Amino acid sequence: MTELRWTRDSTFHDGARNFRATGPGVYDVPEEAVEEYLDHRSGAWERPEETSDEEQSAESQDDGTDVDEDELAELLDGTIGEVEDALETGEYDTVLGELEALEEDGEGRKGVFSAIDEREE
Repeated sequence: MTELRWTRDSTFHDGARNFRATGPGVYDVPEEAVEEYLDHRSGAWERPEETSDEEQSAESQDDGTDVDEDELAELLDGTIGEVEDALETGEYDTVLGELEALEEDGEGRKGVFSAIDEREE
């Protein structure tokens, strides 16, 4: 395993490797995923520099969110307005990165990306 830092205040999920990063922190990532994560379109993965004593590994951190990929895909099947309304509830704030990745792999609608960006601010 190699340590990488996830810099976003959102969740990153790699379903193929059953890996999840919940919020900013340093994570032990699968060796075969290091370059892929560093090249991720979000730009949120980086190699950690020296870590301070205050910083702790977030490998086992659990945000308590129980939203699965099927639920996110179902949400994205809706209209842009429906997605915006759902995001406004705040229920999906911890999985905005996953939503963004799913939308990019799907239709790539600018309105959905805008709604996600607004929630991240």
